Amino acid sequence: FKFFNRRLERVFEVADNLRMRLFMTSVLSLSDFALEDSSNGIEVASSGTPSEIRLRSLSEKKQLSTVGRHLQRPLTVQTVNSQGIPITGVEVVFEVLGDGGFLVDKQTRYTVTSNKKGQAEASFLLTGEVGKRTVVASVNDNEHTKLEFQINGIPGPPAKMVSVSGNHQSAVTGQLLSKPFVVALTDAFGNPVKDSAVLFTITKGSGRFAHYNHDNDKESGGITGIFKKKFLAQKVTFETYTDAKGVAEASLVLGPLPGVNEVTAVAKGLSKSPVVFDAMAQAEEEVTV
Repeated sequence: FKFFNRRLERVFEVADNLRMRLFMTSVLSLSDFALEDSSNGIEVASSGTPSEIRLRSLSEKKQLSTVGRHLQRPLTVQTVNSQGIPITGVEVVFEVLGDGGFLVDKQTRYTVTSNKKGQAEASFLLTGEVGKRTVVASVNDNEHTKLEFQINGIPGPPAKMVSVSGNHQSAVTGQLLSKPFVVALTDAFGNPVKDSAVLFTITKGSGRFAHYNHDNDKESGGITGIFKKKFLAQKVTFETYTDAKGVAEASLVLGPLPGVNEVTAVAKGLSKSPVVFDAMAQAEEEVTV
């Protein structure tokens, strides 16, 4: 009886050992396929064959961004297997095709390893030129893994305004100058800035702009009218917007009195850097002589 019990206990021991070995084998095989991310419940594969690895874009593939600045958010991709399950530990290469910008640490080719969520990202800094640039993400430069991002650089805010033409003219009093006053607006890299407001103001003389709407003038008589005209008269202004070349212009009709007429142009955001034009109004007798 004692011998039989000892043999039976030995059988149970071997059976328990075998059960444990089978259990551990199944656990290891499952862990090779997928791991559970306890932080957010995302299933993440620990490995995958090169042929089944794919890249999924987590960023917009076409973006607009101001030149000379970083993208607001890094270019981000996710490494996944053929079932769409994220894969961790995969090296992803980001590469700038041609000119137009830099990746991390001013590199044009940057390699990063996907994190526990299968994500890999790279910041991108645009150079000062307006236009399109392309960044490609891939795994080991394999064609089937490549993702292409296109970033279109647009001009930055106005940084400089200069006089183009129209300064130092002369004409008979009350006449329209032969050429308009023209200014050009650019950003910090010299790119034309379009659709930006420019305000032309007559700061000397009694002229008017060719586009000035006199219907806005309100005439009032008596002492009040004289007081307003002499002490409260508003300066004549003309607001316009720059075109695709960053150019804005205004045409001046000289005042009725001989002398210097002056116009000041100011761009929105550049009030401390005005452009001043002048023109001489001559009496008709002087021109005839």
